[in-house]
Amino acid sequence: MRDEGKFLNDEDIDVPPRCSSGPPPIPLPIPLNFGFHRLAMKIAAGADFIQTQCIYNMEKFRNFMKMAVDMGLDEKAYILAGITPMKSVGYGPVHGQIRAGDGCS
Repeated sequence: MRDEGKFLNDEDIDVPPRCSSGPPPIPLPIPLNFGFHRLAMKIAAGADFIQTQCIYNMEKFRNFMKMAVDMGLDEKAYILAGITPMKSVGYGPVHGQIRAGDGCS
């Protein structure tokens, strides 16, 4: 609909939707055995952007971005780093590690 400006029945849309599409947030670290292949498939299917889950470990994010750049994914879609305000100091890094069960990479 968005790209062709047509409904599924092939009728023209007077004012086609102008929106971006993206998959659900990508967890980090992304599993290397299938993760980047699936990410590339989502971009090839039309995702305009990729957003990661919350990032607390910059080293993991740097590694993720290096692999994404090496595969050329950054040239095909925007890559947004997931950020969120912390509710308290307890949600942040503790002695260089993330607290267990915080749900973020």
